[in-house]
Amino acid sequence: MIMIFSVKEECIMFSRKHVFYLLLLLAVCLAFSGCQKQTDDPEKPVVYFFQAKDFVLMKTNMATGVTTPLCDDPLCEHGNDCRFSNSHSPYLVGTTVYFYREAGIFMEEDQAFMTTQICSYDYDSGKYTVIREINHSNKENVCGKFEVYNGNIYFYQQTLVDNRVQFSLRQINIATNELTEYNWTTKTWHFAIYNDRLYFSDTVNGIYSTDFALNDQQYLVQPAENQLVYARCLDQSGNLYYVEKGEDKRETLMLYAPETGSKTVIDTSDSITFIKVVGGSVFYLKAQYGEDGQLTQGCTIYRWDHGESQSFYVSDHELTTLQACENYIIADDTEGNRHVFLIE
Repeated sequence: MIMIFSVKEECIMFSRKHVFYLLLLLAVCLAFSGCQKQTDDPEKPVVYFFQAKDFVLMKTNMATGVTTPLCDDPLCEHGNDCRFSNSHSPYLVGTTVYFYREAGIFMEEDQAFMTTQICSYDYDSGKYTVIREINHSNKENVCGKFEVYNGNIYFYQQTLVDNRVQFSLRQINIATNELTEYNWTTKTWHFAIYNDRLYFSDTVNGIYSTDFALNDQQYLVQPAENQLVYARCLDQSGNLYYVEKGEDKRETLMLYAPETGSKTVIDTSDSITFIKVVGGSVFYLKAQYGEDGQLTQGCTIYRWDHGESQSFYVSDHELTTLQACENYIIADDTEGNRHVFLIE
């Protein structure tokens, strides 16, 4: 393990945001951020990490730790007029970043409507494309997980049916811009894709997968009575990492191997969050609470490898995120510091 850098991030502020954006703690988090090697100099490849900071897309050079807006206009203030503002869920394929953004708000018959743009940007050529615009009411939105797979973009569209919120899967063909609306809904909009199958997590009903036609639904993990399950991560071999939460409110990090159907206990704590897989190892935060209800171990990263779990890094401040980028682990804390580790 090598610490590459630890820097203080500066926040980008702008005056107003039209953001109708739902958050959920449950996440199958394969692609919330993106990385890619730049091959101008094969002997010294540069790894880039992309994220939405204050809803503005940013790019970090992992070799130097320098973070800059993805927008290349030197005069842009990166407010609402910036084409990279109000953006979410960057996903990198090659040198092209795919994302969606709230592009505007308008009124029709005294009702507020929004325009969401599905966009792409090639940071090598500088080509920016609005793939599709979706107009919707302010009670409906593109939300949750946003993923690119096999030439298609997948996302959930929040809709209102009989005054009740539903989430339906959508697909956009990148080459043709054709939109496919699946006639199928689920209680949760977080998903992952592996080996031509969609993986979903429902805290009450369990974790399951289905084919793209949404016909062959297979349950992978069904919760026991009075238990909830939260799918968190898939690795490159299709192994599933999830959390079980029982009546005592304690959480257990589990590994499910779909090829054998076996389950392995990794760790147990009051709270287990931010699970990432890098280089065959599992990294996560686990927290324990004291009698006063305050965290007592909220700033330690743990590493599970070859059946053993041990402390990997202890921060002086509370860690708020844990992200992965190729063979890097990136941790942010409440003081605005970023800690980056190269996993070898």
